[in-house]
Amino acid sequence: MERVPEFPYVSGPMNRRVAYLLAFFAAAVCFGFAGPAEASDAPFDTFGRVGHCDLGARLDNFAISLQNDPGLTGYIVAYGPDGKGVGSGRQRLELMKDYLVNTRGLPKSRVKTVYAGRYEEIVEPKTELWLLPAGASLPEPRKFQTNIDTFKGLFHEDAIADYIDILWEDEMGPGIGLAVDAAFADMLQTQKKATAYIVSYNGVEAAPGSAKRAMQRQLERFKHHEVDLSRVKTIFGGVRNKTKIQLWITASGDPPPVADGGDEPPPRKSVEVTSQSDFTLGVAHNERAVFNRMLEVLRSQPTLKAVAIVSLEGKKPEPEPEPEEEADATTPAEAAEPLSVEEQGDPPADLPKLVQKWREELITHKIKPERFVVLFATSPSDEVITYGNFIAVWVVPPGEPLPDPNAKYDEEVVDEIDDQEPSLGARIGLFLRKDP
Repeated sequence: MERVPEFPYVSGPMNRRVAYLLAFFAAAVCFGFAGPAEASDAPFDTFGRVGHCDLGARLDNFAISLQNDPGLTGYIVAYGPDGKGVGSGRQRLELMKDYLVNTRGLPKSRVKTVYAGRYEEIVEPKTELWLLPAGASLPEPRKFQTNIDTFKGLFHEDAIADYIDILWEDEMGPGIGLAVDAAFADMLQTQKKATAYIVSYNGVEAAPGSAKRAMQRQLERFKHHEVDLSRVKTIFGGVRNKTKIQLWITASGDPPPVADGGDEPPPRKSVEVTSQSDFTLGVAHNERAVFNRMLEVLRSQPTLKAVAIVSLEGKKPEPEPEPEEEADATTPAEAAEPLSVEEQGDPPADLPKLVQKWREELITHKIKPERFVVLFATSPSDEVITYGNFIAVWVVPPGEPLPDPNAKYDEEVVDEIDDQEPSLGARIGLFLRKDP
């Protein structure tokens, strides 16, 4: 599954059954098993933005109560932007009902959904879970006043991550985040004559083209919200400390909110494009995504050279031998059952061979050989942890020294780069280069 930017709550891969069982037992221990419920004027649960673990636990507890009392009906009431795209109130209803029905096994007839309209903070989600016995009526949802039909100016600004589209296991499910895109699309649908602007800024430490890619991703997300892209204009605002994107709403005929920054200048110093482990690069899609990003940067900035630092695992110290235990002659040893092809997964990439393949392929794209430099380093290891093999790809402007292949990042730099490249493979690579 590809990473979905609107839900940045997935912390790592986990077997789906394990995740659901953990959530089930956590709910049982923390809340107990609910007995028959009585009609109430208050919802069973209310929440706004939540991560995947929190959302799963809340829905699990809701499902347990419904399963323990067959006379109850569950209602999910969602406030949020109108529309059907990711982050809208209606999409969240589909998401939560799908979990309760298809994962927790509740009959569709026992889970009702109600879209209650926009929330007072239009980018904020709000959800209510209700348990009602037969014959009880759901209280009338509250109606909030918004300025969605009159708003003009800067709607939203945020630092963004220029991630590479790495495939990784997303088995924990999405959380519920800010509904910025859905709210912006809802506003454009309401203000039929307004003009929208996407303004993006490249960060000083960002890879070339970050601002352009941010704009393109934003336009792609708007397509899923059925936004008329002829009403959306894009502006490159220049270079700032952080890569940022702004969303503006203006009246038809008004001048652009920001002056165009012209062509993107090359970086003034070396910047890291990505860091990926050999396990990540063993997946063909991921290897192509990293190579294509490097090629894109080299084509867009002809004065730059790319540097691939290949860190290979050093020899691990031999552990002291442990005393052998006497085998029980009465119990024959059981051979481990071999893993299936699916369980084995893709083998890790052979990184020295991979960079040689990249070198040859870059030549076919008319990239001169001197613009691709490969450096080798030994990744650290100790008696407990094997740090593995990984590649860090840098771009270097003319006159700048090549990056030190043995350099180690301090905590602040690791966190900053991790914000820019949050894929699983990147996090592994960055962790490997942290100071011990």
